[in-house]
Amino acid sequence: MVVTISNRSVTRALVAAPAVVLAAALAIAAGAAAGAGPRGPAAAGPAGSLPAGQAGQPAAVTVGEKVAVARYWTPARMRAAVPARADVRAPALAGHSARAWLTGNTAGWGLRWTHGGAVARSTGKVFFTLDDVNYVCSGSAVASAHGDVVLTAAHCVSGGAGQWASNWIFVPGYRDGTRPYGAFTARRFFVSPRWTEHAGTANERYDVAFVTVNPPPAPSGSRQAGMLLPAGQPVAFSQRFAAGTAYVFGYPAEPPYSGLYLNYCAGPAQPGGLGVTRTRCAMTAGDSGEPWFAGFSPRTGTGTIVAITTYKISDNRRVLYATVLGPAARVLYQEADVSPDR
Repeated sequence: MVVTISNRSVTRALVAAPAVVLAAALAIAAGAAAGAGPRGPAAAGPAGSLPAGQAGQPAAVTVGEKVAVARYWTPARMRAAVPARADVRAPALAGHSARAWLTGNTAGWGLRWTHGGAVARSTGKVFFTLDDVNYVCSGSAVASAHGDVVLTAAHCVSGGAGQWASNWIFVPGYRDGTRPYGAFTARRFFVSPRWTEHAGTANERYDVAFVTVNPPPAPSGSRQAGMLLPAGQPVAFSQRFAAGTAYVFGYPAEPPYSGLYLNYCAGPAQPGGLGVTRTRCAMTAGDSGEPWFAGFSPRTGTGTIVAITTYKISDNRRVLYATVLGPAARVLYQEADVSPDR
């Protein structure tokens, strides 16, 4: 089945499972298709499994590569990579909207998160280039030994068949074009070969990526080290998501959202198939890779990440699906956590 996704400046045709909008569909964004900018070593890579004796796909490793990616994402490019509509507001939730963040029930609406806490620092926006098009996704810093690991969706780092993103950068706490905690370039991508070999088919269980990131460079003339990635949220791995309340955070970028602010949905989550969970949530494209929390404390903004947003069914855009962090994700996380390339 061919699903065609359109927005303001680019049309993408995706080969997808029946009635499923996958991969770039939820990463959809879009910037200038031509002359998107420099391609680092992450622009292409080996198909299928990882190179012998090497864990992960290299991204920006040298000083020159890090600087090039950091300079590429100007404020203008960041805005062009999303369908920014500053005059469009997230829909209001009548009645109990003021307490939805505490009750854990947004009745399927995606609402702006204005309550701070750790989640407002650890969740961020992902920018990257694939096929000369600038895209956006969502992601989260996760707890790790070195404090430098980010979780997102696999289709936010790889188009499959050896095709890797370039100009990849993570901006934690992104808000209306600002970078309050800096911007972090990717050093290495960790993605299952089952995704890189078969991306675009019914492969949602493997649509998970962990990314080790580089610290931002110190200001010119300064002897101080660059900013550190905000403290990451804990992650847990299981075959399935236990039924219960889920809080979901990300940067939906299509109307009625702007992609400029952190939004959230909260409500009961249910199994959606093997390795998949679902909840009612009207957030739009740009939210791929956003974290799903179990045991979330709205007052502190902390919880345990157990899944990430990956797709929606094309005939029901009000239900959001997520890939549960299972055994395959655990392996990727462990590889990222012990990677010696630091």
